[in-house]
Amino acid sequence: MSDSTPPNLGAAGIGLWRDLTAGLELRRDERVVVAEACRTADVIVSLDAVLAAEGVTATGSTGQRVVHPAVAELRQQRALLSTLLRRIEWPELGDDEGGWDDLSASQRARRAALKRRNGRAA
Repeated sequence: MSDSTPPNLGAAGIGLWRDLTAGLELRRDERVVVAEACRTADVIVSLDAVLAAEGVTATGSTGQRVVHPAVAELRQQRALLSTLLRRIEWPELGDDEGGWDDLSASQRARRAALKRRNGRAA
């Protein structure tokens, strides 16, 4: 199981950390990427709260209505989260058991752990 939850995460980040690391051994570089993904999830929740409170438009410099700056930042944070999650070598969930010989010991262990976590025999 992965080390303890990184410090300074909010509720969204803690939840994501637990979801992504349950039953898996992550390498140090993977833990760093997952921790950044969790921090990004917290930023997304904060930006969602700003937009919920203030709306998706704001007043521009000359009094015109413009798209709230948080809209663009939220889009960027969501793209970042997607990019970070794609950087992790997640175990495959396919039903076929083929290809195990081509995996490293670490990858085989991670695949087996994920299958166990999802109620499948390894």
